[in-house]
Amino acid sequence: MLEEYHLKLDETKFVVTDNEPKMLAAFKDECFRVGCSDHYLNKQLQHSFESEKIYSNKNTFEYVSCELAQNIFNQVKTIVGFVRRSHQQQKLSKKLQSYSETRFAGAIIMFNIFKEVFFELPEILINTKSMVNYNTIEKQILDDLCKFLAPFQEVLDALSEDEQPSLHRVIPLRQMLIKICEVEEEDSTAIIELKVFLGEKRLHKKKMCSVVLRLIFQI
Repeated sequence: MLEEYHLKLDETKFVVTDNEPKMLAAFKDECFRVGCSDHYLNKQLQHSFESEKIYSNKNTFEYVSCELAQNIFNQVKTIVGFVRRSHQQQKLSKKLQSYSETRFAGAIIMFNIFKEVFFELPEILINTKSMVNYNTIEKQILDDLCKFLAPFQEVLDALSEDEQPSLHRVIPLRQMLIKICEVEEEDSTAIIELKVFLGEKRLHKKKMCSVVLRLIFQI
């Protein structure tokens, strides 16, 4: 691909990729490889809803401590899987969407659709084990999660734009998310846990905007 565009890697080139092993290996020499902000944000959201702890190395880790949000996430994911396997989606006004671990943004869509058909689900789940999962979900917490995640979806969409440049938007979008993660008095416990983890522990770290800063200094 580089040859097609008459390009050659050297120490003046910056390459933005995710952190997959093949990408790390391919761009470990002859250029500056920096992490993708879109991929980084996806991973932090994934950690907040799925990870008990995060290891920075073999012996060092931090607890995520987002139990309430993770419980809702697991119940929703279980119910969505059951409904899709049982082929009863035609009874709902909207088709439930499964979550793919390769990109957490799909989980935000899963949450939003689930919220919209929440009161339609008992008709499908009655007399099944999944009804137990349904009864453990607090609708208000579900609504709070969807509202909290909406700006993250907007940022992910903006950073994954493939027809317009988005590099200049990384830092202001990151600052916007940090502002959103400030704890407010009316926040529920589930939202406070997410805000503390994402805002204070993850988004304040420099990885998400390192590519912009490095390019600025290079210029």
